[in-house]
Amino acid sequence: MSSTDTENMISAFCWGSADHGQLFTENDEPILSPKEVKLNIDQEVKDIVEISCSEGHTLLVTSDGSCYACGCNDYGQIGHYSTNKIGKVSSLNNQKVISVVAGSQHSLALTEAGEVFSWGDNSCGQLGRGQVDENQARQPKVIKSLVIYHIIQICSGNNHSLALSNDGIVFSWGENNYGQLGTGSSSQHMDTPQALLSIRGIPVSQIIAGGNHCFILSMSGGLFGWGRNSFGQLGVNDENDRNHPTQCKSLRQQRTVFVSCGEDHTCTLTQGHSKKSKSNADRGACPSLCKQYCLNTRQILPVGAGLWKKCATLLRKDVCNEQVYFEKELVVNSKDDQEMELAYGQSSVTDTFDGFSELSSQVTTGLA
Repeated sequence: MSSTDTENMISAFCWGSADHGQLFTENDEPILSPKEVKLNIDQEVKDIVEISCSEGHTLLVTSDGSCYACGCNDYGQIGHYSTNKIGKVSSLNNQKVISVVAGSQHSLALTEAGEVFSWGDNSCGQLGRGQVDENQARQPKVIKSLVIYHIIQICSGNNHSLALSNDGIVFSWGENNYGQLGTGSSSQHMDTPQALLSIRGIPVSQIIAGGNHCFILSMSGGLFGWGRNSFGQLGVNDENDRNHPTQCKSLRQQRTVFVSCGEDHTCTLTQGHSKKSKSNADRGACPSLCKQYCLNTRQILPVGAGLWKKCATLLRKDVCNEQVYFEKELVVNSKDDQEMELAYGQSSVTDTFDGFSELSSQVTTGLA
């Protein structure tokens, strides 16, 4: 490959564990600070429009509607056979993919036509395709029971998934050991999508899945959660699991506009741009206001929570420095009035790096 071809390749900034090749690299050495990685994908592709990360695999969508994947492939969750290398999910070549989500060991893709495709581990019915053999599970296939609906959003937890149709119906399927399907059923799992009848009539603007809990956000800013609550991640002032949607009443006076769930915590963004969180850090059972330094005077944009992260991933405008600092949080700053990312993590190591001038248009920090 010529140097010109290399220069024209799309790149992504990656860091963290690479033991399964989930950071688009061919070695398993961890990347300790954000590093630009060139992606060996079609030269005609102009941009990446979405990235979704799980524990061991990564999915991305390009501007031409193609889906690429890399990382762990124990259950066929990357949809191709180029182990530890990024590759195109060729089974979706005839589809225009607009969104992807990575579960613990399964994957979902939403197409422009409103159809949902699934592949990977199906031990808990998380593919939504009923009982299929292992070879079929490794192949991206449409979820047939949803084809009569036009799906507009998808999300996935560890081993369960949600979908939202354009007529406001929320569907869930997969593992249900904590009630994370929200159907009120005591079944341990459901292998086909089930409509959540208890919230019919509530206009839904967003569906959100954590490790083993879920939320819906209504058009009016109401927040309803269900599933695992052992760390107070549902924000209902106790630590009891719920198998049906339950309103987070302490936020009724807030106008919530965006929600994100990690493994065992939840963050919300309100209309006043204050960020509320429910976390396992202090076993907080009710939402509390997060006050990080430098955030009080800045506009906070949508939040994304990750696995075992104490805080969240944010977008922010109009920051004044050029360096990026690691000090329990990773803060990306720029003199330009651009939307940049703040990625909060566990590490207390202090470090800096330069040249982080632009991120892709959307990074979904999932279970990684």
